[in-house]
Amino acid sequence: NLGILLLCAPLARPADTPLPGTTLRQRLGHVLSTLDLADAADAFSAIALANPAGLGHVEIEDVAKPPTMTLLAAMALAADRDRISRAYVTDFLDIFETALPCLVEARRRAASPELAVTTLHMTLLAAFPDSHIVRKHGAEVAAAVQQETAAQRALWSPVARSGSVPALLAYDQHLKGREINPGTTADLVVATLFAERLITCAGGTTA
Repeated sequence: NLGILLLCAPLARPADTPLPGTTLRQRLGHVLSTLDLADAADAFSAIALANPAGLGHVEIEDVAKPPTMTLLAAMALAADRDRISRAYVTDFLDIFETALPCLVEARRRAASPELAVTTLHMTLLAAFPDSHIVRKHGAEVAAAVQQETAAQRALWSPVARSGSVPALLAYDQHLKGREINPGTTADLVVATLFAERLITCAGGTTA
């Protein structure tokens, strides 16, 4: 759940102090821009404690050592290889410009909320290489999974259907059989649902 916390905590903070005339994403951008060294230390400690699979070590700002820069600056160093880090330096671009519009449209078309979320998950898995897969299995495997998912677009686009569920479950088992877990995609799905709920509870219709 580390990725979920790293994505949802910055979303929760601006929801506590809504400002009239601003969107959730605008308030999120302010929160991200004010992250400091203490935030980096807390995040580094959490990541080191969770020790996610495939974490490895880096020369600059390794989480096993105390940080020397703000959390946002540290995230920028990993943004090219980690989708959650990239979210921090783009004001959650993937969530606000890809995931939320997908979810809105899927909810409009899908026969059930579950099928809408399935549509969201498959859309994200086809759109980006999953960072967790990259860390654990390498970029080539992550790219292959992205391509495999896109090749099955008829099962989930424009929306997943009940008749597609057996084939989608078979694909899930296929990935599990290879010990492949698209964990970052799952984190993005949860954060998208959380952002949607925050927007709805605030009475807004836009992010």
